[in-house]
Amino acid sequence: MGAIFKYPGIGVFIIGGIWGFFLSIDILQNWMGDILGFIVGFFVAPVLLTIALLVEGFMNGNWFPAQVVYGSTIIAYGLFFIGSMIDGD
Repeated sequence: MGAIFKYPGIGVFIIGGIWGFFLSIDILQNWMGDILGFIVGFFVAPVLLTIALLVEGFMNGNWFPAQVVYGSTIIAYGLFFIGSMIDGD
């Protein structure tokens, strides 16, 4: 019965993570240029992908990427927690 909440939670986590990844890459490409932003974000310094969301929010007031990443994570963990409580895990 808990799978009703667990599987959508896993889906929200995966979709939000992939969407947030592409939003972060887009932010880095705006900062550094198309090719360099992709290379640096994807291969060299993945920590920039995490920091880019917060910097974009504080500097430009665009909190949407941070809301997508952190909001989907909170919702996913909440759904998974409810499913675990129902199953007794």
